[in-house]
Amino acid sequence: MPHTLQMDMDMPFFRSFFVDNKSFTTPLTIAPDVFDESTPAVVIEMGHNAAAELLGVSKVKGGNRMETTYLAAMCVIFRPKVGKCAIWLTV
Repeated sequence: MPHTLQMDMDMPFFRSFFVDNKSFTTPLTIAPDVFDESTPAVVIEMGHNAAAELLGVSKVKGGNRMETTYLAAMCVIFRPKVGKCAIWLTV
């Protein structure tokens, strides 16, 4: 079941959180490879393991005694020109 988060985001935060983040054992695949403030959209798709490295394992798997939750995939769509970011989560 997909969920969406919408937020304001600037280029320095996007780069520090997703691109230059030392938490990743394998760098994320980012499209396009080269981007700046004039790029219309930047897309990052990641699975459970990369999301766990980014957010912390306890944030992507858990629940309570009635229900277990598991973040299966995450897609980040960053629009530098307008300073907006949408994050699609699949649980």
